[in-house]
This record gives sequence, C-alpha cells and structure tokens, in this order.
Amino acid sequence: MTGAEPTETTLTMHDARYSPFRRSLATSLLNPKAILFFAAFFVQFVHPDDPHLWSNFGVLAVIMQCISAAYLATVIAVSARLGHRASGRPGLVIGAHLVAGTAFCLFAIRLAFASF
Repeated sequence: MTGAEPTETTLTMHDARYSPFRRSLATSLLNPKAILFFAAFFVQFVHPDDPHLWSNFGVLAVIMQCISAAYLATVIAVSARLGHRASGRPGLVIGAHLVAGTAFCLFAIRLAFASF
C-alpha cells in the first residue's frame, strides 16, 4: 500500500455524514430547549391572525440568526486568542480547569441546599 491510496480512516473522516456542521445543525434543530424558547419567544411578536404571518416569522428568524452569529463569532474569536495564549502554559490550563471545576461544585452545593 502506498501513501497515495485512501485508507478506511480517511474515507470515514471525509464522509459528509460526519461533517461537524451537519452534526451541530441537527443537534441545534432537535434541541428541545431551543424549540421551546423559540415557541415562547416568537408568539410574543407574531400574532396568528396577521396576514403576513410567515414573512414576520422569517424576519424574526433572520434577526435571531444574525444576533446568534455575531455572538458566536465573538465567542470563537475570544476563545481562539485565549487558547493560543494558553497553549504553551500547562499550569495556566490546569488552573483554569480548577477554577471552573470549583465554580461548578460550589454551584452544585448551592443548588443542593436551596429551599424549594
């Protein structure tokens, strides 16, 4: 076997079914929290008796996608810069993990002792 021949691993990784975009799109579209959020959010702005119901839904969906894209682009840019700076510092990464883990544990303790 030469280096030019595709292997089974290469074919699997380049298979369209395993595309990160498609997986994340499917996860997002099937997320029950997001579905309930949009169902509760859209009905506040779009009335069922409106003659332009679908165009109103479309405009609202485009606005939400633009806000989401801007937010995610900001998160990606900040995360990439922080990740690049932390890549050569294992102590910083360990410290960040400890801080995040401690915060989650404290939050869990607070939830456990919260009165219902």
